[in-house]
Amino acid sequence: MSLYSKVLDKAKSYNKLVALRTSNRDDRIVVGKVISYNEEILMLNSFTSKGHFNGQFIISFTNIHAIEYDDAYLRKIQYWINHQAQIFELNPAPVFLNKSIDDFNDVLKTAKEAKKLIEFHLDFDLKGFGYITEIDEDHFMTRQYNSYGEYEGLGIFSPYDIEAIKWDTPDLRAIELMLAETQSVGNGR
Repeated sequence: MSLYSKVLDKAKSYNKLVALRTSNRDDRIVVGKVISYNEEILMLNSFTSKGHFNGQFIISFTNIHAIEYDDAYLRKIQYWINHQAQIFELNPAPVFLNKSIDDFNDVLKTAKEAKKLIEFHLDFDLKGFGYITEIDEDHFMTRQYNSYGEYEGLGIFSPYDIEAIKWDTPDLRAIELMLAETQSVGNGR
């Protein structure tokens, strides 16, 4: 039994995702759950990076350069699959969006008061996910997380460098759900 067969059998029996590298470039990847395979071809139920079903994918083994199994990226996609309803539900816009907003500081203050995770884009091509912990006239501090819900440290930025703020996106909901589960596990629940 080849290593490919061993991993594919395990993935199929445990209903786990696999990632297929279809070239040596990082951008050529297909993620899915094994339906079946033989010596020549592999058939998957494929999924997008946001956990949406993306049809069946059938590929020749000669076009597979690598198979990945049980890594952080695949666990993140599985998380999205398992939490589709919570991540993609349509919530009403926050009340503050119906009020007059003078500048990004108003949005940052509201996010801090609401203890809401936000995504912010800065004009020097940086984006971050964070909870606002402090604000003064010239800076704001965030407790930052990556897209896997892992804590990355504190960051201090200028609101004058903000190009955009995103609120209540599927990415942010997924991170908040991951953090809530981590905290409930840490509290013995």
